[in-house]
Amino acid sequence: MKLIAGFEGGAVYTENRDGKFMLIINESALFDMLCEEDRVGMEPMTEMEFPSEKSRSEYIKSRGWA
Repeated sequence: MKLIAGFEGGAVYTENRDGKFMLIINESALFDMLCEEDRVGMEPMTEMEFPSEKSRSEYIKSRGWA
């Protein structure tokens, strides 16, 4: 995994896994700080799969992480 962005409460990583272009958003530090009521519907880790490295890069740029 390669760290591409860090922020209070989490980080964003890229990873190439079995020919797939992954984006991993880890918000577990933020998740741990929230009360149970605020955690409803939130996941501490999100993995997104992209069909190409280019599409993943475009998404990263659109979020301001590049």
